[in-house]
Amino acid sequence: MRKEKRKIEIGEEFVANKNFTQEYYESYKTLRECYGRWSDAKENIFNYYKKLLEDNSKVIKYGIRSYNANVITLHAEIEKDNKKYYLVITPSHNWYNEI
Repeated sequence: MRKEKRKIEIGEEFVANKNFTQEYYESYKTLRECYGRWSDAKENIFNYYKKLLEDNSKVIKYGIRSYNANVITLHAEIEKDNKKYYLVITPSHNWYNEI
C-alpha cells in the first residue's frame, strides 16, 4: 500500500518534499536581475504565481531560485494558517517544506 503524500492547497496543490530547503538559496531574484530581456511567458509565470500566493497567503519572500535561457524555478517563503512554508515552483512540480 502506497503512503499518501502530504499536500497543501495555496491556490494550487503543493506536495511535501523535505529535500528542498532555503539554506542554499537565500537570494530571491527578480526577472530584471536574471535577464536582460525576458519573454512574455516568463513574465506571465512570475506574475501569476506572485498573485496566486499573495491572494492565498502572506508572502514573506518571493523570487527566482534558479534560471537559464529556457526555464525558471521560483521559490517563496509564505505564512498560511499560522505556519511558515518554503515553496519551490518548477515547470513540472510544486513542492513545499514546512519551516
